[in-house]
Amino acid sequence: MEGTPPAKEFSCTAKFRYRMVDQKVNVIITEKDKCKVNFAQKQRAVTPGQFVVFYQEDNLIPERSNFYMISEKSVQELCSIIGDEKHPVPAGGTTIALNGLLGTALLKLVIEVTTKKNTQKIKCIIDNYHILKNILEAENIFTSAMDEDIEAFLENQKDHFKNKDNLQKIIDVPLKIGMTADKILNLANYLEDDIKKTVAADYDIARFNLLSSIKGSVSIIESNYQFFSPESKYIQDVKKEVASLNNTIKKWC
Repeated sequence: MEGTPPAKEFSCTAKFRYRMVDQKVNVIITEKDKCKVNFAQKQRAVTPGQFVVFYQEDNLIPERSNFYMISEKSVQELCSIIGDEKHPVPAGGTTIALNGLLGTALLKLVIEVTTKKNTQKIKCIIDNYHILKNILEAENIFTSAMDEDIEAFLENQKDHFKNKDNLQKIIDVPLKIGMTADKILNLANYLEDDIKKTVAADYDIARFNLLSSIKGSVSIIESNYQFFSPESKYIQDVKKEVASLNNTIKKWC
């Protein structure tokens, strides 16, 4: 069980599928991160690997700030959390980070398959531009940003989007995602003439994912301008970075 439960034993409602009706349960904490869940009514088709979400009235247990370690969720869990009927998560930033992460993963696949041909030219390109090193750094950035974006939203929601220091996070995180995707996309272009045909489609999809990450970051950033004075130096600096991202988008679209 993630986060801090309200007690060692408590009653609430729960569900283990996205659209199921909330069910009455009794929860007993058996270990630090484990619990026993007794449903008031028998449930059908509970399968290993599923997760259960607990509610007291309309409140998620534990509190949302403790619950969402998005980067550790499975795809199924992530989709259920984003589309939760009671507590939908504004996970646009998480999604563009995931797009970037998938793009870099596919690019690694392309490099692995292509370099097996022992082509000296492409190996020189990879080494000269430190492509693999940059991909690994990008993977770490995208992974951490999936959680950072949710945390930034929750912090600002508590402050009613009025704390200037916290507000910058709702732009800084998607900007970091967009700039990272832009860097990897530009590096990927150096490989275009030498990739193996068997991974040509993977290469294209990798670039599409990275481009989607860039376009999404611009959309999120621009939607958050409303919280700042247009004359502020911070926003002026951000707009310069966004202009660079838009140039990449124009080049590809």
